[in-house]
Amino acid sequence: MGDPLFQFTGVGSQIDWGTMLDKIMENARKPEKIWEEQKDKLELKKGLYEELSASMKQLRSSITSLKLASTYNKKQAELVSLEAGKSADSILTATADTSAAINQWTLKVNQIAKAERRTSDRFDSVSEALNLSGTFRIYVGQQWAEVTVNNSDSLREINYKIQKALDSSGKPLAITSKILDNRIVLESSSTGLGTSGPKASENFTMGSSDVVYLPREANGWYPSSVTVKSGSVTYTAGTDFSYDPTKGSITWLGSNKPAQGAEFTVTYSQDTETVTRGTGASDTLSIGAPRPSVIIINQGSTTYVEGQHFTYDSSTGTVTWTSSSKPADGTDYTVKYLYYSNNNPFYLEDVSGTLVSGNRLAGTGLGLMDPSRHVAAQKAILEVDGQQIEQDSNTIEDLIAGVKLNLVGTGTVKMDVTVDAKKAVEGLQNFVTAYNDVMDWINIRLSEESKTQNSSSSNKNDDFYKKFGLLHGDSLLWQIKDQMRQMFSYPLSNLPNAYTSRGYLSTTSPLNLSGEMVIDVEGMRAKITVSPSDSLETIKTKLTNLTDMTAGSGGSAKGSTVPLDVSIENGRLVVRSKSKNTGAMTVSDTITRNTSSNWDRLPYTPNFNPPISGKMVIRSGSTTYAENVDYTIQTVENSNGALESRVVWLDGGRRPTGSYNVAYTYHSGKVSIATTGNLTNLGLSQDNSRSSISYGGITTEKANYGKSGKLEFDVQTFMNRMGSDNDGMANLMSSMMSKLDDFLGNMVDSTQVSVGNEAVVKGRISGRIKSIDDQIKTIDKRISDFEVRLKIMQQSYYNQFVAMEKTISRMNQQLSWLAGIVAQLNGMGRS
Repeated sequence: MGDPLFQFTGVGSQIDWGTMLDKIMENARKPEKIWEEQKDKLELKKGLYEELSASMKQLRSSITSLKLASTYNKKQAELVSLEAGKSADSILTATADTSAAINQWTLKVNQIAKAERRTSDRFDSVSEALNLSGTFRIYVGQQWAEVTVNNSDSLREINYKIQKALDSSGKPLAITSKILDNRIVLESSSTGLGTSGPKASENFTMGSSDVVYLPREANGWYPSSVTVKSGSVTYTAGTDFSYDPTKGSITWLGSNKPAQGAEFTVTYSQDTETVTRGTGASDTLSIGAPRPSVIIINQGSTTYVEGQHFTYDSSTGTVTWTSSSKPADGTDYTVKYLYYSNNNPFYLEDVSGTLVSGNRLAGTGLGLMDPSRHVAAQKAILEVDGQQIEQDSNTIEDLIAGVKLNLVGTGTVKMDVTVDAKKAVEGLQNFVTAYNDVMDWINIRLSEESKTQNSSSSNKNDDFYKKFGLLHGDSLLWQIKDQMRQMFSYPLSNLPNAYTSRGYLSTTSPLNLSGEMVIDVEGMRAKITVSPSDSLETIKTKLTNLTDMTAGSGGSAKGSTVPLDVSIENGRLVVRSKSKNTGAMTVSDTITRNTSSNWDRLPYTPNFNPPISGKMVIRSGSTTYAENVDYTIQTVENSNGALESRVVWLDGGRRPTGSYNVAYTYHSGKVSIATTGNLTNLGLSQDNSRSSISYGGITTEKANYGKSGKLEFDVQTFMNRMGSDNDGMANLMSSMMSKLDDFLGNMVDSTQVSVGNEAVVKGRISGRIKSIDDQIKTIDKRISDFEVRLKIMQQSYYNQFVAMEKTISRMNQQLSWLAGIVAQLNGMGRS
């Protein structure tokens, strides 16, 4: 197109200078048209790479949760009530975390835990004065406090005083107080009894009071005497303090006492009684009420156990023998009183008046023990697969590993801990869809050819048609597809592996095999001896909790636990590494040559599976020594029973004279097993199938022999593996997704990384897009520079055309003048 500035026709010449100049500039701009076409093509190509980058970012987003082992380890506790007419959640609820074992349990709740609870009489008003006066004391654990009530106090004010009561250390009491239905309701802060003991001693903190109360024993019995010590100071009973065994109270008598806030230790006497065995079924203790709640019985070196050999009734002091194992008639035995205290329940006692021991006429009724006013603290009692358990709380987290129980009521349930795979399955389905979308996109772009040659003139300029074939055979797309296919076709190399035996019909029958089995894992070594009477089960037991036999610096075995997971699956012995480390690890040590012998001790046991060469490098300065030429590696059992590894220098080979370096590289997650005798009949072999993603049900689609690179997800296979090998699946899937995440990051990340002295874009696709941007900028610069030159040329032509127009105008004027002269001459000639 011509510049409007040059759209003019000569007045004198009548020449269309503008059109002429447009034609000249149009021809001059032909290179620019080629550059614009190149730029358009680059823009379209950039758009395609941006489409690919967006798809791969979406794929990367789909695996965010799939990289976490917890996604696959998630468990759920399914409960089924075994009680007619009772729902499971009316008996208990349960939640399982990722560490819970997949298993079944029968849980029977016989009793739920309760907190100590006391309720006052009901009063007509909470705000009117009750005309009650006096002081009462509240005991809970090591705490106690007094509450003083005045005649003018209302129920609300008494409740407030209880809420604000502090022990002698200035701490609130471990109780709650509130008003419900015009009654004061006191409740322990914790359910259950909080029983602790038997106690030989106990630490206390000195408060502001001179009186200290021992935590209350269940029956109200206390040891007959105590000793008190703080640091190196021992206090004297009767001089520094007095002790009342009926109340369990220590009263400081003078200034010689622990400072406020200081700790002191109270040691309890071990009260005993000698009883002569009678001829009947029972014997009676001489101690009067209150009696201790727990006793033990000894006769010489024999200890009799309550519940197994005898029963004890603390209310009567009667010992009833229930077993044939008991002291002989007429012989003496010793009964020791054990001091247990209940720390959770609280107790009330009137100091003056009858505030708690009287009803609403003379008190509050808080201390009365009838069922309408009092609920005793009790433990939760339940049975797990027939084993009785007692707990102080209805919330139980330490009974079944990884499972939190909340007891609600009595009854029996069946609990089944299973894999909660919903999130994992949905995540993998979304992943496979996103993955296949990427593969479809790549396959289409690699195979499509340009359609601009065959398209009609009406759509040749459409971007849709222009994009066809731009990435046909693109090397980056081929590489991406190839790498992704390999990633999901080949086993992972950094997963802990497993050894699996051949199958047996019986896991408990003797195998009639003998020999030694030596196991290497994570640089540790252990061994077991198998005898003909061993079965798969007993071999499993021997392999469980093995310790490292490698000799330490002192020559004794290091003794660390070997990270092995041993199980029996479908009649096969399976030995897996449960190492948390993955990949190759290298240990490097400097050893001083022992010139008095031909060998030096190694600080570890190298893997015995050959070749060690290539895994072990021994150097001294610039010299590298060769295995089986200069040295060999031997492992012997030393006098301590530990495995001592040695570098043995060979005759005729080179050997260092001073210190040298030994670097040993091993795969931390790999298990190696060697056997002697006829243990080879076990058929132990490495199970590499567990390191392939196909083990988890994700495979290359069968259509087109997998050439498309797309994936299929078999949910049933995945669920079967999740149930039988949950930890292995979590490790496999999370490792694969982490590997894919790294790969995708190396494709699409746009962050800058240093390569030598140059900063470049990390992601290959992002780098390709940046390269195209750079090319477009270069073309824009070339066009911009060319336009400057064209404007100069255009102005030059313009100036020339103006000059020519002026010249033609002058020539026309001269021609007109000449024509006039000629006309005059012609006229004169005729005349």
